[in-house]
Amino acid sequence: MIADNSTRSHSAKLTQQGTDGFGSERKRKSSPKTPEDLEVILKPLEMQMSDTSNFESTNALNTVTTVGQQQDGIIDRSAFNAYTQLRQIAEKYRIEDKLEVPQLVIVGETSTGKSMLVQNFLRFPCSFAQANIATRCPVAYRLRYNGVLKDGEIRFRESEGLKPENLANHLKDLMKHIEVEYKATGGFRIEPYVVEIESNKYTDFEIIDIPGLVGGDHNKDHREAVEKIAERYVRDSKFEIVQLKETTQLKHNSYGLRCIHELCTSETSLCASELPPRPDYHKHLITIQTKFDTFMKDNTNGTAANQGITTAVADFKPTYFVNMIFGGYVMTDHTYDENVQYIAELPRLEENEINKWVSELNSKANQSPNKYQRFDDSFRDKIGINIVRKQIQKLWQTAFSAALPKLNSVISQQLILAKQKYAELLKQFSQQDTSTIREIYGDYVREFGSSMCEYMAYRSEIDFFFPTPKAGTSYEEIEHDFKNDWERHHPLEWSAYLTSQQIEEKQCELIPILKLKLLGARQFLRLQQVFSYIILAYEPRKLTRDIIEISESHLYGGIDDNENLAKAVRERVRSGIRETFLIGICWLTQMYRYILDTCKQNIKHYLLQSRPHLIDHSKFLSLFDLEYHRIVRQLLLEAVQSVKHARNISTSYIVCDITARIKKLAFSIPTEIKQPYFEQKIPGLTSTNNDEDEVNVADIFKAIPCPKILDFIFGSESYLTDKRNALTGNHHENGRNTVKEIYTAVCGQLLVDIHKSFNAYVVMNMQKFNELQSNNNKNSSLLIRIMKMSDQEVGTLANININEIKQSLKMAHDEIHDLLEARIAIEIAIEKMRNPHITENELRHLEQQKRKHLQAESYYLDREQKKVEKELRKRQHTTHSLSIDNSGITTRHIDINDENDDDDEHELMSCNDKTSADYYLLQLFKKHDNEDLTYGFLRGDSIEENAKDPIAHRHIYVNPKTLDYNTTTTPQPSTQTEYEPVWESRSTEHKKIANNTGNSYTTMERRSVPKSTRVKQQVNHYAYQEFDPLKSPGHSPTTSRQDKASPK
Repeated sequence: MIADNSTRSHSAKLTQQGTDGFGSERKRKSSPKTPEDLEVILKPLEMQMSDTSNFESTNALNTVTTVGQQQDGIIDRSAFNAYTQLRQIAEKYRIEDKLEVPQLVIVGETSTGKSMLVQNFLRFPCSFAQANIATRCPVAYRLRYNGVLKDGEIRFRESEGLKPENLANHLKDLMKHIEVEYKATGGFRIEPYVVEIESNKYTDFEIIDIPGLVGGDHNKDHREAVEKIAERYVRDSKFEIVQLKETTQLKHNSYGLRCIHELCTSETSLCASELPPRPDYHKHLITIQTKFDTFMKDNTNGTAANQGITTAVADFKPTYFVNMIFGGYVMTDHTYDENVQYIAELPRLEENEINKWVSELNSKANQSPNKYQRFDDSFRDKIGINIVRKQIQKLWQTAFSAALPKLNSVISQQLILAKQKYAELLKQFSQQDTSTIREIYGDYVREFGSSMCEYMAYRSEIDFFFPTPKAGTSYEEIEHDFKNDWERHHPLEWSAYLTSQQIEEKQCELIPILKLKLLGARQFLRLQQVFSYIILAYEPRKLTRDIIEISESHLYGGIDDNENLAKAVRERVRSGIRETFLIGICWLTQMYRYILDTCKQNIKHYLLQSRPHLIDHSKFLSLFDLEYHRIVRQLLLEAVQSVKHARNISTSYIVCDITARIKKLAFSIPTEIKQPYFEQKIPGLTSTNNDEDEVNVADIFKAIPCPKILDFIFGSESYLTDKRNALTGNHHENGRNTVKEIYTAVCGQLLVDIHKSFNAYVVMNMQKFNELQSNNNKNSSLLIRIMKMSDQEVGTLANININEIKQSLKMAHDEIHDLLEARIAIEIAIEKMRNPHITENELRHLEQQKRKHLQAESYYLDREQKKVEKELRKRQHTTHSLSIDNSGITTRHIDINDENDDDDEHELMSCNDKTSADYYLLQLFKKHDNEDLTYGFLRGDSIEENAKDPIAHRHIYVNPKTLDYNTTTTPQPSTQTEYEPVWESRSTEHKKIANNTGNSYTTMERRSVPKSTRVKQQVNHYAYQEFDPLKSPGHSPTTSRQDKASPK
């Protein structure tokens, strides 16, 4: 029963107050869209709300008095109808943060009479406090007048079937259930439980009773949980506060009131609430002082009574007093019917007791000697159950009336949004035929191509939609998003890589470029500049002796076994270029792919903003993303292939003096080319024929002899094999920097080739992307394939679901209807406030007129929908014929066995939601990305080129008995002092090579050592020693740095 009723209950969701706070909203008084007459009408009520001194005035009461109001209430029926509809709309359409409807909350310490006050509104007992069960959640009591019900009949609208006599037990069971279910929050919940009941004795009203505040440290968790609930209500500016205290409790002893003040005004929320402080809460509060019967017993003369009430009124203004129970009446000792009768008689009983007490006070004042005052009659209208009830209702009524202008403005704004939503759904509904869908898809594809071209070139046709300060990105932003946000990012180990921060630390000329906000094709130029800087700033690993000796072996298709350092140079240059560029090209390709993917997303979001009806066409958008991916992938593969060939050519055949060639080519420029540069005179340089004639640049070029073709073939003769000393392994000065010179020259040449390849194949083609779409592979573009699809296939592609859209249209229609109903209710309430004497017939006539407008709106919406349905039926009987690029295309069915069948497209067609389509595309793109990483690799290349412990090297250290490559580990370099190898003489003179074990071998003996031992020695002695034979002049066994460091 509890679970069922909890499910049926209506939980009001508390929302965060705006940053302006309640005060600033009051100052504005009205929204710019609020009619002027509403502001004039409601201005007096707002003034009363802002001045507590006027709160007790009867003017506000008279202003909102209604025709035909029920018995003891002052709540206007039309106002409460508006309130109810607004609350339902706020909760149903989740706009509670916008539609702040004033509500009422009762708060105070435990045992201050909150439950009894609620019972005086309900007119029957509902308290369960005597059962030692704490209130675990707020309870919203929503009372409704129903004149059809008989006297004494009470009907529950929420928790249907519940009887009044069972409500106390029902609430008790509910609180037990909450205590168990909400253990994580201390056994309390913030959301209220709603009790909605009807009676012919009720005034339409709603009041929220929250758990009582508890002082002291007896149960800290309980106290903090209750204060958290209290803060969420009293700190929220849409709640009017009714705070309770005992009449005899002094101000400085009132923990509950002090706690409320702190919860409302604390700059920092005491209970982690997101609501801002509410310093003006006292303007939206009244204090009810309970247990006045105790005060009556303690004050038996007029002087004491007047002084006590005066102090209480001054301390808690505005304030009122109530007795609750007389004569020690205990409800648990009586039956339900007896308690109902007692509650009904309580106002009359209370009035008699107060009159009797006042009479006794006045009687004492009349006695001689006259030392006591008479009771101040002005206090009489502050005491009594009926007076307290009316003042609580009046508090809410005044707040609601003052909020009507803003509420009316919010409803009008929501109505505009709802109509826009309906219009968009209607447009989407009108597009649920295959011919229109083809046109929409065609428009999107063509517009994407045009927009991409304009975006890449950043033409004026598109720069307004992508302003540089907002749409542009710096290199640091690209780097961050590439690494952290792009799901296709593939981590790479590249030794040369520099982050943007590392580049900035080098204080280079590239820093200003990194900070520029760029977009379009200009991003690629910056990327190329960054790539070039990283390459040229990198120092490759220095060569070790063992690598040099291995590389210079002449048994490489040669005719003898003479050492060939020229061959070693070729091998080392090729390896150095691979070390620097291989993974770098992978990184560069990934960066290009990321930027291109970002460009696609930017254009896609730009187009969908004006085509929101396409957002749900996940299949089409996924197919388009797939086509874009294929086009871009092909461009990148062509660029990478071009780079692959350039790298192979530049490192397979080494030009020994490439810089000399560049110089000769520069000086071979034909002097016949007329340029201003060649006409420049060179001061101080004259002709030998005439000392007075200064020569120009052209004369210099003419004097240079034409280069001979053999000079280009043999280079500058700075590096020849016969310049090497065969005995010492040393070289002349002009040969020592050859490897570095050639490596640097090849780097520069290869960078130019890389940039040319990516510019030619990627950047230039992206600036004519619309041509690429029509020239796509598989014999036809996506657009043409869509045009060739059958109607059934187009319907599947577009996820056409007319019933679903009709349901959405109905929901949007209902929202418009509800908002119109709420606006009518607000206008009726305002009319009654403006004209308090309006008759029921006049009010009914006004409401009928407004409902005619509502009916007209509904009829118009229905008519528009029927027009669309009629047009759809008409289109279904019309065969479409479209043309693209002046070529007629008619529909045909595509067989799944067609030669152009595409598995990926069929997979996407089977995805019925965006999430599954996006996931499939992501996995497909990742698969392609991984495949493309090695597309530009040459023989011998590895993705682990720069890895510290590459898996590809495990075969070197694998145990030959087990061949278990998974458990293989790379040996670590020895930490002991080791011999640093030298270039040895190839003569028969024996030099000893020391190792860390004390073993020694001659050069010739070393070649007879078992292979496993030699490998171990090489790893321990040579592999981790740096050696550059081309940097140390005059290498010899006796003067080398290595010999000086070797042990004796």
